Amino acid sequence: MPYLSKQALSGLKHYHYKPGGYTILDNWHQPLWNYAVSCLPTWLAPNVITLIGLSSVMVANLISAYYSPDFQNPVPTWVYFAMAFAGFFYLHMDCLDGKQARRTGSSSPLGQLFDHGCDSLVVQLVVSQLMVSLGMSPDWRLVLGNLVVFTPFVLAHWEEYHTGHMVYGNGLWGVTEANYAVVLLHAAAGVLGPDFWARTPLAGVAARLALTPAVASRLPAGLLPGLARLPLNACAVLALGGMGCLMVGEQLGRVFFPCPRLAAERAAAAAEAGDHRQFGRGVAASHLAQIASTLGLGAALVALPAGAGGPVRLRMAAFGTAYALQLTRLIMAHMAKEPFRVAGWPLAAMGLQVANGLLPGAGPLLRPAPLAAAVAAVVVAGYIHYVVSVIREVCAYLGIRALTITPKLEAGKAA
Repeated sequence: MPYLSKQALSGLKHYHYKPGGYTILDNWHQPLWNYAVSCLPTWLAPNVITLIGLSSVMVANLISAYYSPDFQNPVPTWVYFAMAFAGFFYLHMDCLDGKQARRTGSSSPLGQLFDHGCDSLVVQLVVSQLMVSLGMSPDWRLVLGNLVVFTPFVLAHWEEYHTGHMVYGNGLWGVTEANYAVVLLHAAAGVLGPDFWARTPLAGVAARLALTPAVASRLPAGLLPGLARLPLNACAVLALGGMGCLMVGEQLGRVFFPCPRLAAERAAAAAEAGDHRQFGRGVAASHLAQIASTLGLGAALVALPAGAGGPVRLRMAAFGTAYALQLTRLIMAHMAKEPFRVAGWPLAAMGLQVANGLLPGAGPLLRPAPLAAAVAAVVVAGYIHYVVSVIREVCAYLGIRALTITPKLEAGKAA
């Protein structure tokens, strides 16, 4: 049974990508990216560029998982630099694929699906690698680290669904800056060593405040000792969380309280023939609740102790792949101009594992490690089946190939 109906496939022909929110750093990079893409052979398909970038991040993630399977072991110095290079390489490959598509006349909705679909998969890999470089133990920092990256990214696509615009940043901070920040964090771990992130930078501040009775007496009990023990990696995650909250606030505001121009565009889209998306604050809130169900269950899954949930890497794989699946479905719904709903089966799989880990009394009913492996395998297999099937359906409908440029596109007749 196909994933895309005839109605959904016909909606692809009316899709128009509307990016926005580029930053100063994005604009500075444009000449570099334009020159780099001019050096590429015209027979190289844009989707191949995307996959090459994705492969670099996947290889770096496998290496880091080999040396630090539970995020608690430091890795060799060269691994930190390998992760930094993979992040840097993917950033630029991700910016070249679209330019190559326009250069070769091979732009299509499939390219957009490839680009943003790979991004949704890379997000979880980047978070896993970042946790290794920051020396995170599988505790609240790991859970928060996932949420502060996953949430703004999925809401950017939720915003695009409801406004028609993909906003990459606020003019000062965006995707490019975030990627460079990750690269610098990896490089810092390689230069300074993993012990650098275990330092307690707020210990001196907490000590000074403790010696000031007028201030200390008004603070909650335990706050100052907690600040004194807070490691630098936790400070980094909290800082990322603060920036993530700002981004989420802006995204919510643009959807629930759009400016007159966006409101008019949304009204026009709702009246457009062939657009079957559902709009309105109630629908947007419903989508948020569905997204939150994936994020909440995934966070609960990662938060389980190893004795109740099994290997943390497997739980991260299940959560990250389920997240990528739901996000890819959201991207596809927007492009096909169809209603959006999350897939229920990944939630059921993660929910089973969470429930098994939280059983009171004698402990888990099912052995945590085999269950974690089974859940991860099912979610990954389901994700692969969905992605491969959708790519085949889109290629068949548009008469194009995924990894090569068809002759008609080489002649400039873009689909």
